[in-house]
Amino acid sequence: MDLLLTAVDVADVVDVQAQGLGPASADLGCAGAIVTCMASPVPHPAEPDPAEPALGGRAPEGDPVAIRACLTPDVAAVFDAEWEFVLDAAKQSKDLAGVRDLLAKWRHFAYRELHEPGAYFRVLAAAADAQRTGRAPAGSVSGAEMRARIEARLTEAGLPGPGAAGSGRG
Repeated sequence: MDLLLTAVDVADVVDVQAQGLGPASADLGCAGAIVTCMASPVPHPAEPDPAEPALGGRAPEGDPVAIRACLTPDVAAVFDAEWEFVLDAAKQSKDLAGVRDLLAKWRHFAYRELHEPGAYFRVLAAAADAQRTGRAPAGSVSGAEMRARIEARLTEAGLPGPGAAGSGRG
């Protein structure tokens, strides 16, 4: 973290105290100045790798501005419509769960759009085709195969499988 050092003239402190806006007992320090120290919560960003897309291979933060910056104009229009809908619902319900859910969902879409522009609409087209034809898209795996893959990864990571007692999953 960076440190921000500031020096304040004693006359300014005395003026603020006389107006009743500051603490009555200020540490005037030496040589007639108050020196304060604050830690900055914002670290310096690492140098970006020019070979990596923006964000260095990470999904954007769960912030609407950061998410929107990763989207093409057409996809940003979809995000904006959903954002407005969810904000209106949050205003009515006084519950931000929908806003948090939307941002979590769109972080993933934004990441994929950043790395594969047009992916959002390709996924929608594949889903519409699957609904229309009743067949899974080419390259899809069955539910049983997906469960087997998940089980294998959990085992590899040393975690209990979905059916394990007390695992909280399942």
